[in-house]
Amino acid sequence: MKKTAIALALTAALAACSQKEAAQEGIPLAFAPADTAFVYGNLEPAPESFVRARAAWVEQFKSAALQSLQRAQQSLAAQGENAARDALLTLVGERLQEPQTLASMGLAFNGLMAAYEVNGSPVLRLQLSDADQFRAFIDTLQTRTGQTIAQDSVGDQPFWYLPLQATGGSTTDEAVGSARLIAAIVGEHLVVALQPHTQAETLAALLGVEKPAQSIISTGALTKVHEIYGYQPYGGSLLVDTQRALTTWLNLAAPDTQDAQASVVCQGELQSLAAKAPRLVAGTLQASDSRYTAAAQLELASDLAAQLAPITAPVPGLGSATSGIEMGLGIHLDQLAGFLQKQANAVSATPYRCEQLQPLNEAIAQVGQALPSLFATAGFFSGIRVHLDAIDTETRQLSGTLLIASRNPMALVGLAQSMLPELASAGIAPDGKARPLQSPTAAMLGADAPLWIASSDKALAIGIGADQQKAVEDALAAKASEPAPLQYYGADGVNAARLMQQAVANMETASPASIAGGDPQQQLRYVLEPLLLAGARMYEDVAFTRLQYVLDGQGLQVQQDVQFK
Repeated sequence: MKKTAIALALTAALAACSQKEAAQEGIPLAFAPADTAFVYGNLEPAPESFVRARAAWVEQFKSAALQSLQRAQQSLAAQGENAARDALLTLVGERLQEPQTLASMGLAFNGLMAAYEVNGSPVLRLQLSDADQFRAFIDTLQTRTGQTIAQDSVGDQPFWYLPLQATGGSTTDEAVGSARLIAAIVGEHLVVALQPHTQAETLAALLGVEKPAQSIISTGALTKVHEIYGYQPYGGSLLVDTQRALTTWLNLAAPDTQDAQASVVCQGELQSLAAKAPRLVAGTLQASDSRYTAAAQLELASDLAAQLAPITAPVPGLGSATSGIEMGLGIHLDQLAGFLQKQANAVSATPYRCEQLQPLNEAIAQVGQALPSLFATAGFFSGIRVHLDAIDTETRQLSGTLLIASRNPMALVGLAQSMLPELASAGIAPDGKARPLQSPTAAMLGADAPLWIASSDKALAIGIGADQQKAVEDALAAKASEPAPLQYYGADGVNAARLMQQAVANMETASPASIAGGDPQQQLRYVLEPLLLAGARMYEDVAFTRLQYVLDGQGLQVQQDVQFK
């Protein structure tokens, strides 16, 4: 009986694995070869709770896209008539007004996708909601524009193509040195790829008519990244193998004029640089109706990561704000200088010989000249935190705190007295107590709000605003985040939206009346303005968003976190 139970359990487990593998066979990522230099895609759709909560964003973007399209039509009409172009833009406008824009073209909203490379050629693979409806959309597109998209086939698989340069000869039997943009419906997927040469075997691999012997899914490479970093199967996951990417690029762009020895030298030196940052990975950590968090990791060689880790310096309170706008960085300048000095010495002893890397030799030599300044400044400065809790973009008035982290804040005060003599009479002491600061210099610069200044044994803080006395003292007393961010940005939705709207308002754009003779960049900004404003309005649904860079034991991590209202 016991053996029977074990056998049944094993059978059930094998059946479950078999079903899972069968389900994965149809996903776009299953067509990305295991040796691809890069891959981006998802294993599952985003959670419905997240999609429903962000539905208003989709409608805002569609409305803005329609306005931008109308402005584009207006701008292009001033340049002369083009029946095919105008018909295309009109069709796109009609689809934007459909309740289900993507579905009306046969594309899956919140569907699965993958982007990867095959033999150096980029491939995009999208899940279709209705393949026949997509074919119908292409037929409508051709009818409206009066243009026929060229077609061909490889075996039994038809595809469309757009030549990117002059072509000649057969399209499937031999290479003729012509690049094409190709697209095909393969099963329930839309495949779009750049084909460098018109060869049948290239087509079969690009379109996925012939699946790779091993895929990024079958080897478990992407799943392993998820396990290491806690990424979710939904959202987009990215994996870039920098050494493979470099090898692919070198093979595609091999210089014709270099001799063999020079080529070998360059490849070796470039590969040594790529080995210092072997992988870039990214993924979604959380996506719900209340929060979205994503992260990226530039993995560094272990010795390099160990040298960089001590560079980050703790800054009191950096990353703690939940309102207003906060930004800052923490850096041990002497550690940074020591690291740069080590790199400069290594390059000085053995300069790069590859011609393409000569600018790097020169840049490192210039860095070496700045090292004395970094060492000298290290005793006074190790970080900064700015927190603005009120911003009036119209009057340009603000209130908030500025904190400068330092190993010797009182020495910093002494240094600053040469520029602000009023500091000598402020009675500053490293006791964390804020004192009023009468500053004629600040008044001359337009800062007519009351100023406060305080110091501790770790930092110096200045506040602007009548109500900032306690904020200054709290800023000094705040604990540093763990892990300490190398760089940090944060903002609540209201202030982020307001600043973005103000930035758009300050852009110099062409007016509707002068669009025909306007500057091309102004015209572009005029066309994009509705989309930029829609992006600003999206922040009105955000409680707080933050972006931080952290040096950890594996390299450089970038994390973005958005909390919704």
